[in-house]
Amino acid sequence: MTRGITLSRRRVVACIASAIAAIGALLAHIECKGALHRENAEGARLEREAASQIASLSAFDDAQVQRLRDNVVRFRQQLGESGTWPRLLRHLGGRWHQETLATAERGGYRVETGTIELASPAVSDWPDIVDAVKYLEQAPGVGVGEIEMEAAGTGVQRGLELVRVVVVIRIRRLGRETVSQ
Repeated sequence: MTRGITLSRRRVVACIASAIAAIGALLAHIECKGALHRENAEGARLEREAASQIASLSAFDDAQVQRLRDNVVRFRQQLGESGTWPRLLRHLGGRWHQETLATAERGGYRVETGTIELASPAVSDWPDIVDAVKYLEQAPGVGVGEIEMEAAGTGVQRGLELVRVVVVIRIRRLGRETVSQ
């Protein structure tokens, strides 16, 4: 007597569908891997081409080097001196005082960022404030980073409560004035 295997059609169809889905997922995985490999190979080829083009170019011809030197000289001529803060405060007068000062060392220069504030400002001080900002912007190595003003009062009785200027000074460090030829 032979024993047969009883299978339901639903289970057979489900097994076949699962096998087809697994084969499809495997084929999709292989295709994705192949596409990724092709993209990597193309990227490597483009990188090699770009590297060879860059290597064949002369990055610094004489004209470019001279322009760079001219820019460095111009930048260094615009640097301030080490006594810039006291000179600025003397020029602005006794009503301006320095509040904060932060220093950061750069390659051949130092950046000092400070805040100056006008004591007891009034609306009538507006021309003096404009002159002070103009003087700061014209001083060698000095720049105005921010101006903060707060008004008080209502309607006709308006006044100034605060005038604060953030000043940034680039100062030449001693022994760093030359540009190598």
